[in-house]
Amino acid sequence: MKRILAIVAVAAFSTLLSTAVASDSGQGWWWVSKPFKYFQGTYEMIASGSCIHSENGYDDQHSPLPGKVYAGTTVANGTWIFNRGGKGSYSFTNYATILPSADATPPLGIRVLIRNNLPFTYEITPFGDITVHAGGIDLVGSISIDRNTMTLLSANQVQKFDSPLWFTICNTARTLIKVDD
Repeated sequence: MKRILAIVAVAAFSTLLSTAVASDSGQGWWWVSKPFKYFQGTYEMIASGSCIHSENGYDDQHSPLPGKVYAGTTVANGTWIFNRGGKGSYSFTNYATILPSADATPPLGIRVLIRNNLPFTYEITPFGDITVHAGGIDLVGSISIDRNTMTLLSANQVQKFDSPLWFTICNTARTLIKVDD
């Protein structure tokens, strides 16, 4: 009789616990299984990378097609604001050093590009892997478990700009540090 009573008590307790978890609406128990559900925050970014610009685009192996081609290295800083629900905005200043080439257009030198309040969308897996859709490319990376740091990488994705940027591939690594909720 004691065994039957123990089994019934465990079954009843399990049913109550399951009901509580199912009706939780993401406020307590689900936080464990969906730790980034309420993700948000303002992050400061530092980035570096390199870009290759091709007047006529690229082939399937990302080699520039014949025409004017030039390369440059970049560093950038900026602010990314992640809002709940998978949307946000970012602003940045990019400093590019145009490297020598047979036909450098624009001429060799330092270029500064400033952009403000550009929109983006993002998705996060339960494991903290993030994909940000910004500026026509996907940035992939990871968020630390404490949500204080993030890495984002863009690699081998072609973007189309007006002259003199043309078709551009930038391989850029970004580190973002949380500065505000």
